Amino acid sequence: MEHSIGAQEVFSVAGLHITNTMLASIIVTITLIITAIVIRIILDSRPSKLQSLLELAIEYIYGICESVSDSNRAKTFFPWVMTFFLFIMFNIWFGITPLVGPLTIEAKGHTIELFKGATTDLNATFALAIVSFVLIQFFAFKLGGIRGWFSHYFKMNPIYLVPIFLFVGILELGLEFVKAISLSFRLFGNSYAGESLIANMTTINGMSIPFVTVPFLLLEVLVGIIQALVFSLLTLVFLSMITSKH
Repeated sequence: MEHSIGAQEVFSVAGLHITNTMLASIIVTITLIITAIVIRIILDSRPSKLQSLLELAIEYIYGICESVSDSNRAKTFFPWVMTFFLFIMFNIWFGITPLVGPLTIEAKGHTIELFKGATTDLNATFALAIVSFVLIQFFAFKLGGIRGWFSHYFKMNPIYLVPIFLFVGILELGLEFVKAISLSFRLFGNSYAGESLIANMTTINGMSIPFVTVPFLLLEVLVGIIQALVFSLLTLVFLSMITSKH
């Protein structure tokens, strides 16, 4: 089987190339949507153990949003932060399920995996980073206006319009793109490293030893939570900083 560092095309529809990471992402997205609908239907004033666990997780993330930004902005940022968290975490977890690895197909003369964790594809992590970047700039304009957005990078008082402050403002603006690139590579690197580790530990010296991977699978579950939190909370911090009045 060919183990590629990037996504591999499975089939194409009307010129659109569908890769194994796209298939995994679609499955995770559909699963999250269905789960959200089901949970919404079964909500009860006397919560079950599952509902209590979900409420605990939601309250924890919402509490972080309130601690980083004020309560009004927390209500606005929370849905986006929680969506990032769930999407990334479950995509990383999907990459360690039995669906990834054993299921293979023949495509263009190569044996490839039918499914591959979306976060092990730099295209997917970069797309997430672009969404984060656009979101940050959107809320900067929405909550602060053009003047507020501009003053975040450049001093508005004419006394400060000197070359050094102009240079610093341009540098700060350029760093917004660096943040997006940093987010994408951090998530991709950790996800791909975990996938490669599990793939290598499954087969040692040509011998299949599945039980050896159990500790690494448990570690990858923890990594999924941590990486989802890191991406989500960094986005939250950037949102809070650019929309802050001081």
